[in-house]
Amino acid sequence: GMGATVEVFVSELGKYSKGVVLPRVQMEQGGTVPNLVYHIEMYDANDKKLEVMNKQPLLSFRCPLQVGESCEVFVPGENGGEGAWMPGRVSRADMPMINGYLVNPVNGGKMMDRIPATRIRRCFATGKLVNVYKGPEQGWVPAVVHPTSPNEDGTIPDAFQWLSLSVPFPEDRTWESLLQKAQDIQRDISSLAGHNWTLVTVQEAGTSNMVTVPSFLVASDGLIR
Repeated sequence: GMGATVEVFVSELGKYSKGVVLPRVQMEQGGTVPNLVYHIEMYDANDKKLEVMNKQPLLSFRCPLQVGESCEVFVPGENGGEGAWMPGRVSRADMPMINGYLVNPVNGGKMMDRIPATRIRRCFATGKLVNVYKGPEQGWVPAVVHPTSPNEDGTIPDAFQWLSLSVPFPEDRTWESLLQKAQDIQRDISSLAGHNWTLVTVQEAGTSNMVTVPSFLVASDGLIR
């Protein structure tokens, strides 16, 4: 929401930095889908105001994770191996963009301390009550998480159409350019951690509608960004 403190990915730095959402939101019309972008005032590690980052899509920022929240932490592989995302729960989130997160692994093992924001992401368990973003007209609507199953060809239905709600439309406003830009942004936030969002299948409350969306369009019940 307006005035919220958020973690903003700054591609030039390769990390998340502190920002505050300004009380002005811009609507852009691209194709047939209206697009909402945000203006965010940035701060340095000493809480000094920096520049304003204009027209930021939902993809580029998030609310900081909270204590007790389910998460996944990227653990780099040994000797240059691929690494893997490990499930955990946030145990400390005191100025996480400076101090990192303290995470208690779900499967046992020692606490993981000072985890940078680029190596942690939210996860949503099956059956969890959440809110899913349906665009500027409908806003956030209640939903329940379901297992995400790929199609026979390995693709996930409906996922990329939701990017049009969060990625500014390219100047030529074509679908192909939109998808390319979405992929470019995803690469920007990849870092060493793969990427900081995944796909979540939800069923809208009170309906039979099932849709698979990027996790940056999903918020835990009671936590609306």
